[in-house]
Amino acid sequence: MAEVRACENLKESKKLLHLTVFDGERERCILSGIAKWFKPEDLIGKKIGIVCNLAPRPMMKGKYVSEGMIFAADTADGGCSIAFYGDDTPVGSRIH
Repeated sequence: MAEVRACENLKESKKLLHLTVFDGERERCILSGIAKWFKPEDLIGKKIGIVCNLAPRPMMKGKYVSEGMIFAADTADGGCSIAFYGDDTPVGSRIH
């Protein structure tokens, strides 16, 4: 579980958000195709579920490197839902 420290739209993409998250040990960058459903300011400070044991993946012709994935799911109405966690869940908690 990680806390979103920064989030921004990418001028090169209408779909991707560039998130900087803290996973309890270090900051990592994650690119996620959720820009259609979420504004950057709505994610900053939120605790989200992430997968961080993936190999870093160069994206946007190597301009960015994504170091994980967020837990998100399709909704019945064609939207997107993210797994958010409350203040009682410490940053860096393992998800089982």
